[in-house]
Amino acid sequence: MTEFKEVAHLYLGCDWQWTQYSGEHETGIYGTSLFNSFLLREISLGNGVAKPIIRPLSSITPEEDKECHNIMLGEFSEKVKKQNITHYEGEKIKYLLSKGFDLFGLIESGEAINSVK
Repeated sequence: MTEFKEVAHLYLGCDWQWTQYSGEHETGIYGTSLFNSFLLREISLGNGVAKPIIRPLSSITPEEDKECHNIMLGEFSEKVKKQNITHYEGEKIKYLLSKGFDLFGLIESGEAINSVK
């Protein structure tokens, strides 16, 4: 299973839950603009934990699924025919990350918050 610290940089575009350890247990939800160098420093010092708020892949909509299909086999692949299959997979992963999907089992491992309840 992938650890969050290995893929954290891929989720900088989503909302985060920040739990600070400073005598009291304090939790807040922060948007992407508030996940800044201060929070990164606090995390690196062990003063708290940040978890991305992301979607399980099982919550993909028919439209999103169709877009993934288009990336691999449809309109998108026609635009980049000279690329290899790795390029298509990369574009598909980039698309799914941009939609806030958990591609690494982070929700199941407790390292991320499920945005779909």
